[in-house]
Amino acid sequence: MNATAVALHHEETAVDHGKRCIPEEFSPLFYTQSYRELNEAQRLRYNQLQALYFNEQIMFFEIAIGRKVLEALLCDSLPSRLEQGLREFSEEERQHTEMFRRLNQRYAPQFYSASDFYFIAPSRAWMKILDGATRRPRFFTMFLWLMLLQEERSLFYSKRFIAQREALAPHFVETHRLHLADEVGHVCWDEELIE
Repeated sequence: MNATAVALHHEETAVDHGKRCIPEEFSPLFYTQSYRELNEAQRLRYNQLQALYFNEQIMFFEIAIGRKVLEALLCDSLPSRLEQGLREFSEEERQHTEMFRRLNQRYAPQFYSASDFYFIAPSRAWMKILDGATRRPRFFTMFLWLMLLQEERSLFYSKRFIAQREALAPHFVETHRLHLADEVGHVCWDEELIE
């Protein structure tokens, strides 16, 4: 079952607002004294909000950087195997974005009825600069390295979601499990692009 099909299946099941949505150690406040002073209900809500922000970060990276870099590379003349691989890579990134979008919308419709982003709001000027740079990956090769870094981090994050699946909301675990399945191949494509 592909990511979009699973996301659609999730729409048929109720979301669990009584569980954490992200491993606690992925939230910055977890490492502070302030976190220990929160009661359990406050920790739960903070965790849930942090999970939504975490998903936004993944979507932002895939939309603003990953897909733009891949689109730019696909405009070049590439060996057919690499071109086909990058097309699959780009489509999987689109599916991931949709999967995280649907999850956030289902979990917190009050935040995501008008926009995919509630916590992330970069300025138009910054986005214009980023857009121009990501469309020139042969000149700004740092984006290829950044893609590799993000894909490798996603492997680690998704494995932690799966390892803590009993304590986390099932929709979040399943979404990150599906994300993990594609990220392994993405790391290989990133490495080939860097070569």
